[in-house]
Amino acid sequence: YLHRQVLRTFKPNDRMDTETLSYGKHLSAMGTFSAIVGQIDNVLVFHYLGAVELAIYSLATAIPDRIASFSRFFSMTAMPKFAEKSEADIRAGIGGKLLKLTFLATVGAICYMFVAPFLFRVFFPQYLDSIPFSALYALSMLGVAGTVAISALSAQERTKDLYLFNTLTPLLALSLQLGGVIYYGLWGLVAGKTLSTLLAGGFAIM
Repeated sequence: YLHRQVLRTFKPNDRMDTETLSYGKHLSAMGTFSAIVGQIDNVLVFHYLGAVELAIYSLATAIPDRIASFSRFFSMTAMPKFAEKSEADIRAGIGGKLLKLTFLATVGAICYMFVAPFLFRVFFPQYLDSIPFSALYALSMLGVAGTVAISALSAQERTKDLYLFNTLTPLLALSLQLGGVIYYGLWGLVAGKTLSTLLAGGFAIM
């Protein structure tokens, strides 16, 4: 029913962008490496530290990751608007929006740090060891502005910049996480993943 209502309001047209399919293939290809590296942290924990630490780590990162996933809403809604604007217009207006998002993310991270002990005691009383790791990882939420910046690059079809970003940032994340878990255990891995997320957000904005 909703689909029919949308079609009545927004009439489909027969205009075709011949570059869309090619660009979509590029987006899929460049996201493959990031997707693989995005799951490698669980493998590192299990391999170097064991199953118990993997459970602690999984719960420590689960809630911050779910909260951060809401940032996709901002990036998805912003992309059509970015596509209608020139690069100069985007650069002129995006700074204030990114600052607001970073401020909101900072407030959210601080609130989560205070609430996390209560949440774990109520829902995960067997995994209280996850609390300090989860509090540290909550800082990764500050990288939310980077997702909006990447949406701007995607909307402007900046293929080379996106390839560069989706190659260098996973390599950085892998290096920090691998070095962290080898030399400092679970603390090193969580710190490495948090830092790599923040740096990736910073690179996207730059």
